[in-house]
Amino acid sequence: MVASEFAERVRQSLAYSVTGENVEVSQSAVQNLAATSASLRQSAVQRMAAERAEIGQSALLAARVQDLALRNSLSGVLVAQSVSVENVRTLFLLSPNVSGSVTATFTLPAAFALGFGYVLGRSLVRLVAGRR
Repeated sequence: MVASEFAERVRQSLAYSVTGENVEVSQSAVQNLAATSASLRQSAVQRMAAERAEIGQSALLAARVQDLALRNSLSGVLVAQSVSVENVRTLFLLSPNVSGSVTATFTLPAAFALGFGYVLGRSLVRLVAGRR
């Protein structure tokens, strides 16, 4: 299913691409979503780009949003100017303004520690392998 700007409500559907000014997605799965304003409830979205988004009880793989509000959701990669969260788990969160309770798997300190550990471990392996 491909929804155009005229079909701004998606309910209990499977859609490849949804584009519109004000998009509402409920109990659906969408591969690509592009909107000025998006609202997701009990849905799954692979890629989303929007200026504003309100998301509740949903899952996102990757999202790029200016102003994002998430409630009781899971996400992979979030890039936003401003994020308001409540009970959210995410893998990567990139935002200068975050309010609420979020559990990020890779925070900035964790990413630096992981990178440092990788470089240190690789150097030690080369050092030990070079002595033999």
